[in-house]
Amino acid sequence: MYYHRHLESVVERIAKRKPVLVLTGARQVGKSTMLKEVYKSINYIALNRPLVGTYF
Repeated sequence: MYYHRHLESVVERIAKRKPVLVLTGARQVGKSTMLKEVYKSINYIALNRPLVGTYF
């Protein structure tokens, strides 16, 4: 189930004026989900840190 957010209209308005949009925020709050919902065919790059193995 997807909950619509107030931020959707803000993102749409900014995206009309700018070619690139950076959306940042805490983990697992629905940033990517919101973008996929608003823009059905979107290309995005996740800049997550790669997992670092622990060596003993």
